[in-house]
Amino acid sequence: MLKRTLTLVSLTITLGTLLLALGCSGSNTNPVAPVSSDQPLVSRQENQPPSAPQLGFITTLWGDNYVLACSIDPEGNPVQYRLTLSNGQVFDQTQGAQNWVINLLNPTPVSSYSSGQWAWCKLPKLPIGSYTATVQAIDPNPTGSGKWGGESSLNFSIRK
Repeated sequence: MLKRTLTLVSLTITLGTLLLALGCSGSNTNPVAPVSSDQPLVSRQENQPPSAPQLGFITTLWGDNYVLACSIDPEGNPVQYRLTLSNGQVFDQTQGAQNWVINLLNPTPVSSYSSGQWAWCKLPKLPIGSYTATVQAIDPNPTGSGKWGGESSLNFSIRK
């Protein structure tokens, strides 16, 4: 039991280090209202789609596979993701959240993520082989751009 706990703590620390090293943050560089009340407000640009996501892939000690994605929305709005595997499987968060979870240690399904928050998509059991995951993000807010952002791709292999 102690060995399993230590392994889980080690995995958590390693995972945290990986996410910090990847460096996805939720900074918002949009113009804001001026401090002085005698200056006119700075107008915002048209709502832009989220950035192409940074991606990661993790296989747990228990054999579960996750694709991780992190995208920044220029306006700081929440984001949703669509993941397409090279075998044709699609995991579209706008159509349901069953595979999209908070994180490895909290597998609660989530319907959207904060801008800059890592998204976790738990993959079903896949046959041994090589795959490509292609991911895009969208701002689901009614006032959002309504456009999918740029896509990113990641190659990974299932070994056993």
